[in-house]
Formats: sequence, structure tokens, C-alpha cells
Amino acid sequence: DKISQVVLDLCFTLDGKAAFRSIAQSNQTIEVSGNAAVVRHVFDAERNRPDGGVNVVHLAVLQVWVERDGDWRLLARHASAAA
Repeated sequence: DKISQVVLDLCFTLDGKAAFRSIAQSNQTIEVSGNAAVVRHVFDAERNRPDGGVNVVHLAVLQVWVERDGDWRLLARHASAAA
């Protein structure tokens, strides 16, 4: 099933057997309110799979950052398939 393939692909990536062919980020917006910030962007990538195939990724990404002790730290991240 699709979930199993995603987990398997992630394991190959973490094992160093797969490499990204390209990575791009676009349409970034940043909204700051006090010590919190919401960052949105689109993430596009092509990744080589160990079997010779290529995965194409097109994600809408949302990140929540919090400033603590003068440093910005990532509190949460969510990504979903972009339209």
C-alpha cells in the first residue's frame, strides 16, 4: 500500500542510499506576532530511489517558530500534498 511505500522510501533516504536530484522552495511567507512566527512555503523536489526510479515531491509546508532566549526554534511543522 501507499503508506508502506512511503515508510520504505524514508528508510532508504535515512540509510543514505537515495539522493535528491533537485530541491526548490518557493512562495514563502512569514508572519510574526510577538515571539511566534508562522512560515509557509511550497517545497518541490525530485529524489532518486534505490530501484532507479524517481519520486517527485510537491508539498505545501507550514512551520511554527517560537523565539526563546534570543534564538528562533522550530516548534511544529506540517506538510501536505500541494494542489
